[in-house]
Amino acid sequence: YFISISRAYGAVFVHSGASYYADNVFYGKVVDHVNADPAIFYRDSARQSAGYAMEHTHFTKGANALAFLEENFEMTADAEANYGLNFVDEQTLEGESAQKVQVNFGTGWAKTTNFTYDQAAGNYTAYQANRDWVDAETNEVLRFENLLVLYAEKCYAPGTNSGNVLHTLVGENTGYYISGGKVVPIKWTRTEEDAPFNYTLEDGSPLTVIPGKTYVGIVPPQSPINFE
Repeated sequence: YFISISRAYGAVFVHSGASYYADNVFYGKVVDHVNADPAIFYRDSARQSAGYAMEHTHFTKGANALAFLEENFEMTADAEANYGLNFVDEQTLEGESAQKVQVNFGTGWAKTTNFTYDQAAGNYTAYQANRDWVDAETNEVLRFENLLVLYAEKCYAPGTNSGNVLHTLVGENTGYYISGGKVVPIKWTRTEEDAPFNYTLEDGSPLTVIPGKTYVGIVPPQSPINFE
């Protein structure tokens, strides 16, 4: 489903490794992608020595990846490109309080991510797996001006019943937009794999978001999302 999201934004998908199903999708040349190119990827020897699984020791750096992409791909968007996002410089949501947000990726023992609104900074910090989300090199906490939580039906890749998890990302469903310490219910629609996600409020009016870093979480419809 990361490939599907990449197609929505005309992005180049940078990754390390792939499932057999994903490889078949890449073979169809539906999205530009870079798979573990040694020009930009490296192994973290410290993590290897610490016993991390190999898939958790392969990294790239944003600046290096961007330089590589600019050299090897057309990186200028079409002037008519539509990414389904409507920006405003500032806004005050007329929603319920969302000073604290807990996103559950399923039910029972599912993974959870917790967000806390920083009133002074005007953005959210995140906490997961008993630790803050931080930049690995600077140790600075990551901050998000917008949070989008989208409900999507969970399924599996054709011919498999486990492992290759997909989400139904064409059609329509619901979700939440969280910003400025408030939350509003939203709807999302998407007509095809190469089309953008379009977001509206429950009354059908277009959703507007503020500029800044945006977190997007995709969860099964039964996942509880808690707000305080």
